[in-house]
Amino acid sequence: MAIGAVVALRARSTAPGGAPAQTPASKPPSSVTARRPVPPRPPLPAARPSVSGGAVVFGAAWGSGPSELGRSAARESSPMAPMSFVPGPAGQALVLDQVNQRVQLVEGGRVVRSIPLPSETFDDVARLAGGRVAALDRLVARSVAVVGPSGEVEREISLAGGEIERAGDVTSLHARADGLWVEVDHDRLVRIADGAGAPAESRSVVPGRFSADGASWLRARVDADRGVTVTSTPRAGGPPEQARVVFALPVLSVAALESDATGRVLLVATTIDEAPVAPYDVLRVEETLVVLDRQLAELRRIALPAKTTPEEQLVRYRVGPDGALYSLSLDDQGATLRRIDP
Repeated sequence: MAIGAVVALRARSTAPGGAPAQTPASKPPSSVTARRPVPPRPPLPAARPSVSGGAVVFGAAWGSGPSELGRSAARESSPMAPMSFVPGPAGQALVLDQVNQRVQLVEGGRVVRSIPLPSETFDDVARLAGGRVAALDRLVARSVAVVGPSGEVEREISLAGGEIERAGDVTSLHARADGLWVEVDHDRLVRIADGAGAPAESRSVVPGRFSADGASWLRARVDADRGVTVTSTPRAGGPPEQARVVFALPVLSVAALESDATGRVLLVATTIDEAPVAPYDVLRVEETLVVLDRQLAELRRIALPAKTTPEEQLVRYRVGPDGALYSLSLDDQGATLRRIDP
């Protein structure tokens, strides 16, 4: 990994999807996290992970052609490349190609259709019914656009209001049967639209991400001692479960906090080894998938390829309907979508 890329990451610690992580010093914990009625289990020793690069689902070269994905070099702004993706059923996926102002629909390992977008400033995308997509623009329009299959903007929903003080604090976009939700500070979800895509009259807030099975809310917090505390709060009430996952190296960020329909929790952590004296050269960066069961007991670890390019990605990992973990990785040749069986 390029040293410059790692230093940039170190200066802006990240959580699921590549935006700034919430560390204990960055923001006071919410009441849900602070209560901790059930103490976390004692941490297990750092396990030796198996290694997986994942099976290639789709690959695209850089460019503006029908089957390519856009990448722009840094000039007056940061370098850009696909910021996000959403895996779908039967090998489908949506890849946000914001440099080329479109969403690429992938099926059977190739691009089968493009949905035009009105600008290149989008950060995340979600799949909606009827071939539509929702696209998140945190920093410029500060809204979510509902876009039809031909690129027509059907509706624009402002991010400002309620629990969202600054649109830039939004860290991901999620589509559910009950509407559109945005994650704020990797800490809580806010419902901004109903199931029909209309702006929500009152904004609901939940303390974490919905688990895939719908039974709980999930949160992850990096601590200062090579660990990540994962909390699962039952939606039906009762004390939360907690587990502390320990790593051999200091944790730079939480790259993903996902779950599958069986209740397993999938945590991807980025860890970093630095020289002990100034200028603290980066010696190595590692990325590890930790699979936890419904009670947050550790099942296994899988070593994943670490990020090697400087482009920011809001979402690098997501779980598909099949329960597999999908990753979108970038290199100098292009972008690759991979399937990892946890």
